[in-house]
Amino acid sequence: MSKNLCFEASVDLAAHPREVFLFHSNPENLRAISPSSMRILSITANPRAGVGETFRIKIRQFFLTIDWEGCWESVIEHRLLADSAVRSPFKSWLHEHVFEPDGSGGTRMTDRVTLVPKEGFPFCCVPKLAYKAILSLMFTARHKATKEYFQNQRPELSGSPG
Repeated sequence: MSKNLCFEASVDLAAHPREVFLFHSNPENLRAISPSSMRILSITANPRAGVGETFRIKIRQFFLTIDWEGCWESVIEHRLLADSAVRSPFKSWLHEHVFEPDGSGGTRMTDRVTLVPKEGFPFCCVPKLAYKAILSLMFTARHKATKEYFQNQRPELSGSPG
C-alpha cells in the first residue's frame, strides 16, 4: 500500500506577492529557476495558470527523459497556485505554491508537495528519505534561483499591488 510523502520548504523574497504569483503562474519560468541537473527540453502551456488548464513539460534529468503533464487545480490570485500531475513518475502529485505577505513588502513563498510513489519495481526500491532528499535539493536550488531573480530583476507590472 502506497503512503503519502509530504515535503515543505519556504523562502523569503524581496518582491510583492503579486509579482511572485505572476512569475510562478507561467510554467515557462521554470527555465529560469530549475537546477542545472534538470534540462527542460520543452514546455507547452498557457502563459497564465487557470483552473483546469493543463501543461506539458519534457525534462532531461541525469540520464532520464521525463514527460510530465500537469493540471492547475487551484488558482487564487496573489495567494495560491496548486498543480497536480496527470502523467508523471508518481502515482499522485500535488504541488502548492503559497504566497504570503511578509509585512515589509516582500513575500514568504512556501512550496508544499504531497506525493505517492508508484508501486512496483523500480519505485519500491527507492526509500522515503531519498524522495525527500531529491525534493529538498530541487527546491533549495529553485528557491535560490527565485531569490536571485527577484533581487536582480524587478519586473514592472501594470496596476497597483493587490
